[in-house]
Amino acid sequence: MRAICLWILFGAVGAVPSRADAQGAPRVVRVEGIAFDSLTNKPLSEAMIALAGTGRTATSDAKGRFRLDSIPEGVHAITMLHAAFDSLGLSGATVSVSVRNGMPKVILAVPSFATLWRAACGDTPAPKDSALIYGSIGAADGGALAPRAMVEASWVDLVGGGKSLAEIGQRRWRRRVEVDARGEYALCGVARGVPLTLRASPSIDDSVNVTTLQVEAVAGRVY
Repeated sequence: MRAICLWILFGAVGAVPSRADAQGAPRVVRVEGIAFDSLTNKPLSEAMIALAGTGRTATSDAKGRFRLDSIPEGVHAITMLHAAFDSLGLSGATVSVSVRNGMPKVILAVPSFATLWRAACGDTPAPKDSALIYGSIGAADGGALAPRAMVEASWVDLVGGGKSLAEIGQRRWRRRVEVDARGEYALCGVARGVPLTLRASPSIDDSVNVTTLQVEAVAGRVY
């Protein structure tokens, strides 16, 4: 469900050969890239970029740009960490890159809403006024959840319309889903930009042992 979307932006990056090239030693090059937030469609600043196994790190600038110098040619894993991933319940983005002279720029991205929707809700396109909320629940004593534990989201939205305000009313909407074996859930098609009430219960028939959480409205499409 929590897929990471990675792209490669083609366009040559200048290499920085070392003096040891002429002597047959491994060549080192400069790796350049861009950190990008696909949810907001903006560059991602202050992202931490790390090259596994080398101790090399960098921080993206205000335009999402980063640079790692003196990287030996070969296949390396590059990881991006940022608070934007934490808010989505994701650990970060990692991509395997073949570092070489003249390589393209590396793009590390927070997954887009469309990517998250497809992973959680299937191939049916999301309605323009819909959002997605996902997460996990657990038993208070740390034990296993009972079979058929449920999560429900509810919210109040306007209905009706016409030529006068008198024709506009309110309606409470609900979405309910059964959690999986790991306690994870995804509620597709909740309203965007409105406060939600989340209710978790051990089963669909249990109206006593219910935990309720108020969720503030968000500007985006992922709660």
